[in-house]
Amino acid sequence: PYPHHEYQTVHLNILLPSFAFAVAILQPLVFDPAFNRFEPLHDETLRRGILALGARAGIPAKHVYQVDMSRRTKQVNAYVSGFGASQRIVLWDTTLKAMKPDEILFVMGHEMGHYVLGHVWKGILLVSLGAFAAFWLAARITSALLGRCGKRWGVEGPGDLAAMPVLAIAFTIVMFLGQPAVNALSRGVEHESDVYGLEITRDNDAGARAFLKLAKDNRADPEPAGWVKFLFYSH
Repeated sequence: PYPHHEYQTVHLNILLPSFAFAVAILQPLVFDPAFNRFEPLHDETLRRGILALGARAGIPAKHVYQVDMSRRTKQVNAYVSGFGASQRIVLWDTTLKAMKPDEILFVMGHEMGHYVLGHVWKGILLVSLGAFAAFWLAARITSALLGRCGKRWGVEGPGDLAAMPVLAIAFTIVMFLGQPAVNALSRGVEHESDVYGLEITRDNDAGARAFLKLAKDNRADPEPAGWVKFLFYSH
């Protein structure tokens, strides 16, 4: 019942969320260790504090790791990854060097918020819906371009290998048009996690100091122009 390129779009819409789910499961076990060295967090006091915060958040993770990101960046970060037996809490070693324990606990509260508020599952759902919309729109743009200029370019149709540059143009247009919406959704998700981090740590001062250090160490502009934030800012 579908034209050939729309039939492929439906199948891609099914495969992409499945792929995203598989990556979320395998990331801490396969992908991350392939590029960096992970080891148990050295600071036992901080480890107990993070696990206590996780228990308060209802996160069953029993492992807290530090990773050697300092050999490739000076930025600071932390995250919760995996599900079930693969779940782990990870701190970049740059974060351990740059932040005080109470600031790290706020950052971890923020990251735990992503897990508790179901942002991963919501993200997979949005990937599914967004992929369908993106591929459908790209297919329409490609058909329109080929219908208008295909003969002049010597391209027979979307299935022609020579149509690859046209597909690239179509996806570039779709990504440019869709990026502000994606950024807006991301900013909303990050704000929810910020609020959660403040609520679970109950330490507004540590949160404020953490924000200042994140902006400084990640070279972020704390007051970007409105149009810059609209087009490029995901946090």
